[in-house]
Amino acid sequence: KENEMLYYDGECQPAYEKVSSTAINHWKKELNREQISKGKLLFGYSFGIDTSGNRNMKDEKGNLIEFSTEKEPVVMGLVPGFKKNDEINIGNIACIDLGDFDENLKAKGYEYRISYPNRYEVYNIKPPELTCRYNGLTRNIEHEFIGHALLKLTDDNYEWNSIEGETLGPNPVEAKLGNIIRREIGVPDRKTYGGGLKVNRYDDTAMKIEFGYLNGSMENPDISKSQFYDPPPKYPPKEGDAILSERNYELIRKINYIVKIKYDTTQKLFDFI
Repeated sequence: KENEMLYYDGECQPAYEKVSSTAINHWKKELNREQISKGKLLFGYSFGIDTSGNRNMKDEKGNLIEFSTEKEPVVMGLVPGFKKNDEINIGNIACIDLGDFDENLKAKGYEYRISYPNRYEVYNIKPPELTCRYNGLTRNIEHEFIGHALLKLTDDNYEWNSIEGETLGPNPVEAKLGNIIRREIGVPDRKTYGGGLKVNRYDDTAMKIEFGYLNGSMENPDISKSQFYDPPPKYPPKEGDAILSERNYELIRKINYIVKIKYDTTQKLFDFI
């Protein structure tokens, strides 16, 4: 760290056997001392952002810039943006709330409900666990900073029966970045994006993320012919659901302080005050 800048300073011993060349190459490019990245990272603990100072702002042509929100909590990660002439513009600052991750860098509050739990028990096979490599701090920084702030990939879900959604991921940022990294490090694809599905008014699910192996990720056997007493498949289309309850969701929405975000119409960049 020099003058609040992050730089690439050499290799270190990997913490895992499998690493992502895609992620490494992106970080080497952005942390190169010979250039300044077009993106910015803002870290904090249980904080929110405020863009109300940009209210009624217009661009050089007099078009009104509509910001998506004025005040909101940073839930794990967030990139502020705006709409102009009905077109969404993704900002250049990735806000990351470190308070939403535990000491193992895993997103707080999630419960993992695996498919085929009885098969793992019967065959005495250790069931898969939701680790930080599925949806932890690193995946969130990559999603927000590389995916949104730099590559301008969106969270807009593909059509439910699209080729991309069936083989790559639920939306552009996961299909073109997140799941590429997951496949390189050997964990299941993220198959869904968005809030939880409430079965009834008593359902406590705030968010649900499905993990499994999409058609394009691994050699996937036809498990439709398998029997209930067969061993669990090695690459299940649905490995499990990461469930975040309403109560835990409200805990990670906690705001201890606000950071004001300013948009510069000349530079066409966001900055924090």
